[in-house]
Amino acid sequence: GHGRKVCRIMFNNVVNNLLASFGFENSIKLWDISKGTCISTIKGGNQQFLDINWSQDGNRLVLPCKDKKLHVYDARAGTETFAVPSHPNIKGSRAVFYDNRHYIFSTGYSAQAARQCILRDERNPEKPLQTEDVDYNAGMLIPFIDPDNGVVFLFGRGDTVEKTYELREDEPPIMHCSNSPLPEPIRAVACAPKTCCDTSICEIGCVYIVTNSKHLVHYPMIVPRRNAEC
Repeated sequence: GHGRKVCRIMFNNVVNNLLASFGFENSIKLWDISKGTCISTIKGGNQQFLDINWSQDGNRLVLPCKDKKLHVYDARAGTETFAVPSHPNIKGSRAVFYDNRHYIFSTGYSAQAARQCILRDERNPEKPLQTEDVDYNAGMLIPFIDPDNGVVFLFGRGDTVEKTYELREDEPPIMHCSNSPLPEPIRAVACAPKTCCDTSICEIGCVYIVTNSKHLVHYPMIVPRRNAEC
């Protein structure tokens, strides 16, 4: 369906069989996979998209672009809601919604090539709530949001440490929680649905990583409790 290379696909969080994709021809397509048909195409203009993610309510799409802006689209209306300046480096960017507080959390690179995260409020997207430089590692930071408690897990290809942040209404809105060592540098990472979490070990995020030695490893994100039965 795309005229050029397909870059990313992402399932909707709440609508069955609904898949979003974008390609190098800068169009977003929504697919009904039960019928194998494209049900909607959103023209993205001349900018080249870098990532795509759904909001938790399944109505909006966020797409960081090479024009150094963060674009948000209304999937139902097929129109762009807003586009605001984002990370100043075009090296790469990712973004996730946190609907409970109307937040958008994005990762990218600063002008000095530092890995960076930005938090903004959808109701006033032009002015970021906080901009945080993380480090100078090369691998792009990939965020996974826990929509129940506002915790973001950050992984980067080649990293040996996972970084955890909490998105809050208090100051600072991006609060660093912990750095967790990884068994070895990672090549790829994915987060399983919350239904896969093992609550008996206080797991709030079920993550799988592919290591440099080509092993698939379950990496549980755990918040310790004195009494796990509670």
